[in-house]
Amino acid sequence: MQFDRTAIRIRERGAHETLDLALHVMARWWWPLWWSFFKAALPLMVINAVVMEWVFARVDMDTLSSLEILGVCYRYGMNMGLLVLLEAPLASLFMVPLLGKLVFEPDADRRTVMRGLGAPVGRLIGIYLIPRGVALGILWMGLAWLPISDYYSGREFGLLVTAGVAWLVRLGRPYVPEVVLLERLGWQRGSRDRTNLRQRLKSLHRWSTGENIARGLLLGVISVGLVIAFMGLTLWVSDLLFLSGVVDPAVVRWGWPLALWLTVFFTTIVRFLNYLDLRVRSEGWEIELELRAEAARLQQEVL
Repeated sequence: MQFDRTAIRIRERGAHETLDLALHVMARWWWPLWWSFFKAALPLMVINAVVMEWVFARVDMDTLSSLEILGVCYRYGMNMGLLVLLEAPLASLFMVPLLGKLVFEPDADRRTVMRGLGAPVGRLIGIYLIPRGVALGILWMGLAWLPISDYYSGREFGLLVTAGVAWLVRLGRPYVPEVVLLERLGWQRGSRDRTNLRQRLKSLHRWSTGENIARGLLLGVISVGLVIAFMGLTLWVSDLLFLSGVVDPAVVRWGWPLALWLTVFFTTIVRFLNYLDLRVRSEGWEIELELRAEAARLQQEVL
């Protein structure tokens, strides 16, 4: 690995420049990134489709009015959006390690890069399911039986609250997947030579909370715009092909999850680039990489 010859120049960037750079990253490595993303996201898509089947199974769409159909589609869209919000970090299981390899080993063989990406996956799953997943699951079960209204159930209200709590926690410490998957830290007790995950997350996020929240809110606004744009394009194509003039529930059923996951794909790349920028701002990472590269060259000359 040549630390001073990365595919992306390691330097300080603003939020707008990071967003623009994410588009260039997508264009350059579109195939390996899509492959690694859907490798993790496809099982989640299947699970969500099975879980959300009840929304359409409990009603007869042929007997509903147009307004009632819109209500069913809205209910499906809201619940599916909350599920994807909860699951978004898990979709980066293979994508974040691949991005790290593509940036820092640009000359590596693509097949070699795409092998062996599953090593830190179990650690990240464990961190999100234990204790975060258990805590959110207990919160959801505590709210699931509340009588909300005749239309909305306590389960949906519980899903809304748990997704909101997860998003707020993620807003303050957004780079847990990058620290786990790239720095490969665990919960083991730290020492003088090695810190554990808790210490690393605290040192990385403590002095940049305001910047992280600002970038998270900006990315949230952009994500909403992207989802609307993707879904609007899907509805436009559907209307152009079938000349129906109304919202087809089948289009919402399959087009809405696709729009959500496409947005998650883009935000994962932006989050990775924001992580690099945070390390440059807070740790002078570009200088560290240059020193490592020079040390490696001196060591080769000595040998």
